[in-house]
Amino acid sequence: SLGIALKRMVVDQSVFAPWAICFVFTLNTFIDGGDFNESKNRIKDQFIPTYKVNLSVWPITQLINFWLVPPQYRVLIANFVALW
Repeated sequence: SLGIALKRMVVDQSVFAPWAICFVFTLNTFIDGGDFNESKNRIKDQFIPTYKVNLSVWPITQLINFWLVPPQYRVLIANFVALW
């Protein structure tokens, strides 16, 4: 139902998305030879702009995904949007 899809989207965007953004920034900093302090600075500088872009794409995508797409195709849809 739309209500359940809306709840899933809110949890996805308020819990998972911020964690994933910070994880990717931290991992990329370490891969580039940086340390934890550089990772914290990168998150501090780039989190808000990145999260704003995230909010312009993913909430509607995930709402449609959770509401209309059968579970077996949800990863495919998310991957397609991520590559686009």
